[in-house]
Amino acid sequence: MNFKYGNLKDLCKPHILKKGESYYAGDYAFDFEVQELEENLAKSIRCYVASEYFDQYLVNFEIDLKNNLLTGRCTCANYAKDGKVCSHIAAGYLYYLNRLAKKERKALGIVDQILKLYDGSIKINDKREQLKLDINLSIDKSNILLDLKIGVDKLYSVRDLQSFIIDIDKESCIIEFGKGFILDFQQHYFCEEDRRFLKYIQDLALIGELASDKNSANKMFDGKYMKLVDSTAKNILNYCEDKSFSITVGSDKYDDCIIAEENLKFDINIEETSKEILVTAVNELPIPVTSDYEYVFYQGKVYRCNENTIKRFKAILPFLLNSEEKSFVIHKKEKNLFVGRVLPLLNSISQVELSENLKNEIVEPGLNLKSKFYFDKVGKSVVLFIKFDYGVVEIDAVTEQYNPKDIAVIRDIDSEEEIKKSVLAMGFIKNKNHLAITDELKIIELQNEGLEKLGHLGEVYYSEAFKKFKIIKKLTFTAGTRVNSEDLLEFSFNIEELTREELMGTIKALRSGKKYYKASEKGFIMLDDPVLVKLNNLLESLNIKENNILEDAVELEKYNALYLDEKLNQYLGDNTINRDEKYVKLLESIKKVDIEDIDIPKYLNCNMRNYQVAGYKWLKTLNKYGFGGILADEMGLGKTLQTISLLLSYKEEEKLNPSIVVCPTSLLYNWKEELEKFAPSLKVLIYYGSKAQRNKLETEFSNCDVILTTYPIVRIDIEELKGYSFNTIIIDEAQNIKNSTSQNSKSVKELRGKNRFALTGTPIENSLMELWSIFDFIMPGFLFSSNSFRRKYEVPIVKEEDKKVLEDLLSRVTPFILRRKKKEVLNELPPKIERKVTVELNKDQRKLYSTYVKEFRSEIESNIEKNGINKSRIQILSAITRLRQLCCDPSTFIKDYAGGSGKLDTLYELIESCIQEGHRILLFSQFTSALKNIAKQLKLMDVSYMYLDGSVKSEERLELVNSFNRGDTSVFLISLKAGGAGLNLTSADVVIHFDPWWNPAVEDQATDRAHRIGQENSVEVIKLITKGTIEEKIYKLQEKKKDIINNVMEEEAIASSVISSMDLEDIKDLFKEIDI
Repeated sequence: MNFKYGNLKDLCKPHILKKGESYYAGDYAFDFEVQELEENLAKSIRCYVASEYFDQYLVNFEIDLKNNLLTGRCTCANYAKDGKVCSHIAAGYLYYLNRLAKKERKALGIVDQILKLYDGSIKINDKREQLKLDINLSIDKSNILLDLKIGVDKLYSVRDLQSFIIDIDKESCIIEFGKGFILDFQQHYFCEEDRRFLKYIQDLALIGELASDKNSANKMFDGKYMKLVDSTAKNILNYCEDKSFSITVGSDKYDDCIIAEENLKFDINIEETSKEILVTAVNELPIPVTSDYEYVFYQGKVYRCNENTIKRFKAILPFLLNSEEKSFVIHKKEKNLFVGRVLPLLNSISQVELSENLKNEIVEPGLNLKSKFYFDKVGKSVVLFIKFDYGVVEIDAVTEQYNPKDIAVIRDIDSEEEIKKSVLAMGFIKNKNHLAITDELKIIELQNEGLEKLGHLGEVYYSEAFKKFKIIKKLTFTAGTRVNSEDLLEFSFNIEELTREELMGTIKALRSGKKYYKASEKGFIMLDDPVLVKLNNLLESLNIKENNILEDAVELEKYNALYLDEKLNQYLGDNTINRDEKYVKLLESIKKVDIEDIDIPKYLNCNMRNYQVAGYKWLKTLNKYGFGGILADEMGLGKTLQTISLLLSYKEEEKLNPSIVVCPTSLLYNWKEELEKFAPSLKVLIYYGSKAQRNKLETEFSNCDVILTTYPIVRIDIEELKGYSFNTIIIDEAQNIKNSTSQNSKSVKELRGKNRFALTGTPIENSLMELWSIFDFIMPGFLFSSNSFRRKYEVPIVKEEDKKVLEDLLSRVTPFILRRKKKEVLNELPPKIERKVTVELNKDQRKLYSTYVKEFRSEIESNIEKNGINKSRIQILSAITRLRQLCCDPSTFIKDYAGGSGKLDTLYELIESCIQEGHRILLFSQFTSALKNIAKQLKLMDVSYMYLDGSVKSEERLELVNSFNRGDTSVFLISLKAGGAGLNLTSADVVIHFDPWWNPAVEDQATDRAHRIGQENSVEVIKLITKGTIEEKIYKLQEKKKDIINNVMEEEAIASSVISSMDLEDIKDLFKEIDI
């Protein structure tokens, strides 16, 4: 390899250097920290370097400016012995020299470039003169025009604004404004604020250019002027907010204008004659700058108006502006309405001077406005009359009729408008002389909330017809739970205000998404009532159907007890709940297993650990109440022993019927041996062999305590077996029934027994439906039907990542799953050290891999385009398998291949090193063809080994395990599917996974053949991953997939099944080409 060595070859021996090279190439060096040493401009580097097996060492070294190694220290034994550069220091130095130093040099170059660009952009001692920019807006009846002046001391008009805007962007721009001033950007500049303004004008010009015909001029410009619309005028005025500008109105120009926010008031005179009222503006009027009156010009200022002022200007100013006399006339018959409604508007925007006769006639009440609301029920509609009461006069809000008619009063227009807005927001519409609501939902909302709001605005009056329209606002809920004579739970519930039929109708309406329900003549019920919502949540969580509500009490299986109690407390904690004594005792027994007086079986030939005793008591408690359960302890914690203690307790209690244990064929004789070891007093029958043998064995069922059989035998003999009633049915490695539609699953679920238990370290491997299938065995119906479970739990949790639904599922299943991890209960168990070893394809492999990837990618994309992803999965999986084989050993499917394998070379080196240091190895692979090739090479290397795959019979498997544990061989080659479960191989302390599998749970299960009770040494787990290939992608998918296994076992992140959710982009990424 082309490494940079610095001065390393001068500092260490060749074999140390070679070992350091291998550690560097294998990515054993990590966690680098680089520190600058200012006193001598050197660097101090700190990192960690791993060994091939278990340890990792802290390495410190220093380098000089030329990256030569100065000193080094390491925590390994070799450095402690002679103080010289060891292989770990060499690896760290090589890593820094070949990877990190290059990055630092590259980064420094980028910094230099940035600083050069930045320094070049700074203008030092800029001696140019700053330009002044004057903005002028001209206003007439139809246009807003912009023109500009610029200069240094004296200002000059820009005569061709369009050309000016274009030219100022040019560096060589020189514009002559006459003899007095020449604009030259080598000598002049605009301040940043003015530059932003001119940039905005340039953008407007570009928009105008795009909007104009190609062959015509930009219509936005006319010589020195630029035409503005309201929006652009507002933006320019916003820009002028902090600086003065000029306004030209007609022929009058006003300099040094500013933007004002205060209320504008102009002068108005109002006089009354015998026939009319004359309203006249005194002096000048506000001139609208923008057509919407947001900006108006008045007496040298531009005012920005608020919403209310804009509305009033729009209503009044046009009548004054369009009159030469700046006035308008009101007829006498409109006097009251004018005084009541228009005069308050004028008062808010002007200084009003009234004639003396008007002052004497107009009443300005001392009392505040009183609003009165009169409600009536006419047919299906609610009718409303609103009266505004000013003490001396009452005014109808809809018809504007005065009572008495001849009194003029200045009204509180703002308050009246707010009241009208509030009423209309409730759904009322104008109908002749009143307001009305016909929509039933709006009427109910009015009753429920609206009347209270109106009560804060005024006085509310109801007709007798309206009073009959009621809403039931308070609901009284009671509930009770008990265990009945048939040993079932009874849950009763009631709402005192409703009959059972009305309660059922209410729940139906709530579930269909309605907002209210009419309960016969009693009135309406709002369906967002907290009592109803909580009750419905409770009923849905218990899967209680609408028709069951008619019953006085609903019967439930006892296994719902804990969940029911939790939900009662969650949803109805503030209400009275009656619990009978038997129900309370049942809850206490399940919650506190230790309070149960349960003895360990007298003839158990073993001292159980404390957690195993707790597991046994848990099984016994569930058994006592007729519940099933999943013993889901991590692999290696003794699930078999805890189960044997349960089976032995039955014999001591003189249970008559035998129990049956169903397990994988590979574990049949392992169970037999464990039963003989820990419970020799039990009569055990192995129901296995030919059909004739099984027929004979069947006659012995009544004479034994425990029947051992396998999943295939149950499947074949289910018609005979389902005729027996077993005391307890136990299934081991319960993931065998994870597919609810498989024959294995269907068959074991047909077996009859008083209780059912499942043993598995991985109740979920890929999806939540696997958990449902196991529960469907231990307690059918507990998690509803498969479709209901999928809809209620799987889709919300996996697809929608709904944490509340996950919490609900956990609360339902947790009492029936016992899961302990080794790190929680076995402090004395040695650690498990996992590491990934990345290997490279050799040259021949790389060429082959690249060729196959191109071919597979083309075929798969074509097939997906034609048939879709789902119908292409078999082809995809087949291609993935081929690529995985190429990564491991191409000779497994390519005839006469002799190019070798980078992974095999690494493997043999690992095995040789491990054996030399006294380690014993379990080697797992899914490819039996690869394992057989490895066996041939081990034989040539004179390494003793054993071999196990699916073809090895159960009896022989047990002998192989015992032989390996006695130390007869150093290496055990095991097919992952055949030997990943049920084997105890604690004499091994190194586990090598030759190739990664999609499901990390399967690999973990295989690893725990060694890392389990009885292991006295640390266990190192090595995963060989081929760099840049399908294997790396599988490894990353493994990490994602781990979460779904923990979903229900622990409250961790919500995950989804990675394999089943791959989309087209994921698949393309799997078949990504590599560099040759």
